[in-house]
Amino acid sequence: MPLRPLQVGAIVLAAGSGTRMGMPKLRLQIGEKSYLEHILDALHQENIAPVVCIIAMEQKEWARPFAQQAALVVNPRPREGMLSSIRLGVTALRDCAGLFIVPVDHPFVGAETYGSLKRAFAANPDSIVKPVWHGQSGHPLIIPQRLFEAIRLSAADTTLRQVLRQTDERPLYVKVEDAGILKNINKKSDLP
Repeated sequence: MPLRPLQVGAIVLAAGSGTRMGMPKLRLQIGEKSYLEHILDALHQENIAPVVCIIAMEQKEWARPFAQQAALVVNPRPREGMLSSIRLGVTALRDCAGLFIVPVDHPFVGAETYGSLKRAFAANPDSIVKPVWHGQSGHPLIIPQRLFEAIRLSAADTTLRQVLRQTDERPLYVKVEDAGILKNINKKSDLP
């Protein structure tokens, strides 16, 4: 009987208010598609599932059309920071072997990068997997299931970076030909 491939899901972090942008980042657009659509399309192309999208209550109606591509989970306290959203995603997808952590402000990551990271994780299922382009690491990353509990139990004021540092583990870096892993849209001047 053949082994079942490791299930790698994804948490799309989209609960931020986007105050510096003037609107929530998940609604920003590249051409005719929102940032959220671009990310969900790339995940779908690489058969990454299940996917959960963490949103703010104010975006629930707007995001409803995407509920067939991703489970929508409302973060009741998004001001508590990104890790509060990651905790919700890890709880929802706790049966996955690993999870992509995908900030919605990184919509330029190509589908092939998701595929490369997924394959690297399949070969190293206990590793934190991060992409590298020209010597710089970026997003998204994959966290293994063995770290889910540490994330769920971390203090409210902790960041994901701090949780991962506490593991004393060197991530597995995967070289990609994708500048999109570094293209973080935080303010209007970051827009292409």
